[in-house]
Amino acid sequence: MSCAACVAHVEHAAKKAITNTLRDAASVSVSVSLLTSSMSVDIENEAVLTDPAALDKALIAEIERVGYGAAVAIEGGQLKSTADQAKEEKQTLKKSWISFIISAALTLVLMVFSMGHMVGINLIRDPILLAAVQLVLTLPVLIINRHYFVGGARALIHRSPNMDSLIAIGSLAAVVYGVFAMFMIGYGLGHGDMEVVEKYRNDLYFESAG
Repeated sequence: MSCAACVAHVEHAAKKAITNTLRDAASVSVSVSLLTSSMSVDIENEAVLTDPAALDKALIAEIERVGYGAAVAIEGGQLKSTADQAKEEKQTLKKSWISFIISAALTLVLMVFSMGHMVGINLIRDPILLAAVQLVLTLPVLIINRHYFVGGARALIHRSPNMDSLIAIGSLAAVVYGVFAMFMIGYGLGHGDMEVVEKYRNDLYFESAG
């Protein structure tokens, strides 16, 4: 989960699974935490829970159906190994930091090429080469952070858009328009129309995507 919309979608899916599985769903409450990426199901009347395994299976299936993932954290009244969970979280955090540092470095260089002319830095004067360099710097950032596109697309497919969907649509729109601008620059250069070249060389927006 990445935003409040994700929490709402997961909670709705869980409640639907509970309603379809238990006789008296009114005695069950669901709490979803974005901070800990966890969900707890509190059953007030244990008599309604005739088959705990069936409820776990239904919850996981419904949550996966709307585009998220789930696994049982408590077995036999005991939490699964907290050491394993902590190790996994540490590895995830480390990967996130590495992705951030590489993305930030590439984006910083990208900003120099895309907006350097505003402070008198003109490293490349050929407009089509300048656009190509910006695209080459942008693509690794998008690939490294592809989870936004994967998660955003999955959420859209399941008609439950979230913050990832917003980021994916915005970044993709910027890249697509940037590629279109590159073709227009090439067209302008090929036909000697410098007005078109000048117009689109300032409309690349690759740095916005990054």
